[in-house]
Amino acid sequence: KGDRLGEIELNVMGRHNIYNALAASAVALESDIDFDLLREALRDFKNAERRLQKLGETKKVVFYEDYGHHPREIKAVLEALKEFYPERELIFVFQPHRFTRTFYLWKDFVEVLKPYKGIIVPIYPASEEPIPNITSKRLAKESNSLYAEESEVANLLKELLKGETSKVVVFLGAGSIGRWSKKIVKNLLNS
Repeated sequence: KGDRLGEIELNVMGRHNIYNALAASAVALESDIDFDLLREALRDFKNAERRLQKLGETKKVVFYEDYGHHPREIKAVLEALKEFYPERELIFVFQPHRFTRTFYLWKDFVEVLKPYKGIIVPIYPASEEPIPNITSKRLAKESNSLYAEESEVANLLKELLKGETSKVVVFLGAGSIGRWSKKIVKNLLNS
């Protein structure tokens, strides 16, 4: 209503989270929830598990994982990380989820992934049958990414993490990547 109520601090990054906080604030204020209570709730909010979840860090590398498996989600995650870490090189590891989703959103995946350096692993089928010519190898080629089997990711990441440039690595996908990404990060942090 034109009154300045104060500032709100968020513990989550990304414009999409700012928009979510603004929407939640509007609903809370329309519901006559006290601004100080709203501010405290938003300040203390922790993202859901596997939503830009920090897995660990060293002086030169920060590791995250995100459940994002749709091009719009992936774009939001990559933009949030690039905005939060503008001086770091961004590397993604992406496991496409479902052959049908990959087929129908092919051009969107290529467009979203192409600007970044990354690794694409085999499609997680989620009980679907393969679709001819819809493969992670082809998606990697068209998006200028690297292709790797799950067992090759750790060694490939070690190579990509060499050098003086600070980096941020994000594991993306809704399939089995949520299980094995943590093991890879743990091994990289301990090596």
